[in-house]
Amino acid sequence: LASLRPPGSLRDMKPQMSTGGEAPNTESGRRFCGVNLGGWLVLERWMAPALFEEFAPEAADESSLLSIGGAAAQEAVEKFREQFIVEEDFRWLREVGNVNAVRLPLGFWCLEEHAEGTPYLPTSPFVDRVFDWAEAHELGVILDLHGAVGSQNGEHHSGDSSGSTRWLKGTNRAKNLSVLRAWSVRWGRRHALLGLGLGNEVAELRPAAGVSADGASPDAGGVGS
Repeated sequence: LASLRPPGSLRDMKPQMSTGGEAPNTESGRRFCGVNLGGWLVLERWMAPALFEEFAPEAADESSLLSIGGAAAQEAVEKFREQFIVEEDFRWLREVGNVNAVRLPLGFWCLEEHAEGTPYLPTSPFVDRVFDWAEAHELGVILDLHGAVGSQNGEHHSGDSSGSTRWLKGTNRAKNLSVLRAWSVRWGRRHALLGLGLGNEVAELRPAAGVSADGASPDAGGVGS
């Protein structure tokens, strides 16, 4: 999956795949050729440097950008998201790039109920648009939990570059499961949905010892073998 990077529109880029090539087979027999819509609904400084440089030069991740930059940064981020990817890009991907699937990185804050009380802005209206566009242009969509509660890797592309990995610890694990369930409720019946990505570039592969399947038990410290 190729990441899409500014500056410029997707339509200004040359396709990086061969339209005559063979996409991998799946168990269903359907073949997919996809791209990653990175840097849009989970911000990454290297992909949107102007936002960071103007509103919070010292910020390394989305959380600190919005915390330091305040209302001005929030307004700029919303404007950026309105313009960075639009329906015409989906048409271009399908007709010019022969792409039939997109991976959409999302933070746990995607829905308003999960963004409340955090520095993040909800992004669910953009996800609704993605499904509308994908279905109009015959693309599939994978929703990827790119920024988990507690961060799955402590890296900037999780929205939290603190270096701490706490996504499977105690109540954080339960919250992440709740996020995935809520996404399933909201978008699970959309025709374009291909599936959910449960964690991007995870640094902690197993929950702490003693954490139950629903993640509801308190932190136990350490990682299970």
